[in-house]
Amino acid sequence: MAPVTRRVFRAKPALLGLALLAGGSVALTATPAALSAKSHRLTASYTGKGSGVVSGTHAAGSGTLVGRGSPIGRSTLRGSARGVFTSQTCVVFAGTAVVMGKAGSIRLSVPKGRACSSGTTPNEVSFSGSANVSHGNGMFRGARGTVSFHGSYARQSGAVRISLRGTLTY
Repeated sequence: MAPVTRRVFRAKPALLGLALLAGGSVALTATPAALSAKSHRLTASYTGKGSGVVSGTHAAGSGTLVGRGSPIGRSTLRGSARGVFTSQTCVVFAGTAVVMGKAGSIRLSVPKGRACSSGTTPNEVSFSGSANVSHGNGMFRGARGTVSFHGSYARQSGAVRISLRGTLTY
């Protein structure tokens, strides 16, 4: 069978693209900063441009999006991912993203996401997954948490939309 060639979005998340799972280690001795850490609900939406390439059964992409959320405010999300086709219409991917706002930034690590185009509208690709918050600076110094994401990518225009939802502890 001949290799399938298509243009795929780059999760920034995902995006892409980019829901994150925070590291779950338990400290035997609590520090004052750990004792004062509080949970914060994260919700954010971004739009922007992405691009991707396919080589045989592998795909890669990247994107830059702008938007706003709580508690990060106006911010920019930049990310990239690499994946493997699991069918003619779906890719399983992993990647990283950074969400940067005026008060600080958070780094997202996506261990496994999924992107699929539908048979009826092959130009539209929907994607989703979860990510770990692996680092934060500024107001988000020491941030940890888990974030889920979902979004879409339009192959012809490169338009990307993504929404994040989860909990940050910092």
